[in-house]
Amino acid sequence: MSPAKTIYCFVIALFVTLAAPNTQAEVVYYAFEDVHLNNSGAQMFGEFSWTYDVGDFENGVGQFTFLDIPYTIHDHTDLIIEFDIGTSIEIVLPGNFHDDGVDITLRLLEALTPTSGSPIDLAESHWEIGGNAFYSGVFVSGSIILSNLAGIEDQAPAPIHTMTTYPNPFNPRTSIVFELNHESAIQLDVYDLSGRLMRRLADGIYPNGMHTVTWDGTDSYGNSLPSGNYFAQVKTGGKTMTRSMTLVK
Repeated sequence: MSPAKTIYCFVIALFVTLAAPNTQAEVVYYAFEDVHLNNSGAQMFGEFSWTYDVGDFENGVGQFTFLDIPYTIHDHTDLIIEFDIGTSIEIVLPGNFHDDGVDITLRLLEALTPTSGSPIDLAESHWEIGGNAFYSGVFVSGSIILSNLAGIEDQAPAPIHTMTTYPNPFNPRTSIVFELNHESAIQLDVYDLSGRLMRRLADGIYPNGMHTVTWDGTDSYGNSLPSGNYFAQVKTGGKTMTRSMTLVK
């Protein structure tokens, strides 16, 4: 290429670069609220972010930071999740009725915006979850609401890598499984829906790797707790991770 052509191409490239709009990325956070399945009152919990360029909200990118689905040990780390911020959220794990498949559709009554959530369209939403047995049905309540997670992705990586409970729902006991990225001092507590501490299951220094703690549905005094929803929460290094558990008797 001649020197004149080289300079000409450079000038064009520089002009295109300078003329390109100076877009700025924004992040909004949403959470599931009262998303109940029509099966023993089981509840699905989740929180996700939506990252978008200012002026182009619809073409952003969604990512779950936390997802807890009844009847399966799978979460946002191994499920296929597709967002249509205006109409629906699809959560899929290929499988079959007797395997470990997940097929969940959450239809929205209104498009999500940076300042508003939406009720779930109960008539059009449905779920199918495999495992030791096959479960399917509809949702009886639920909304997507704005969350207060702003800035969480700017923080240092949490010592807790993953956390799940299985089986869930459970009777008489469930296993709380969590993975640490490095050796950490942790507390593992169980709370009821009102936020009252029911029992401390672990308190000490744990090495990196996978750990399993079993809860038998009793409080700190050994009393059996009634059926209902409870929360397991691991606290470590200023970070927390929470998972729901449903005790069924």
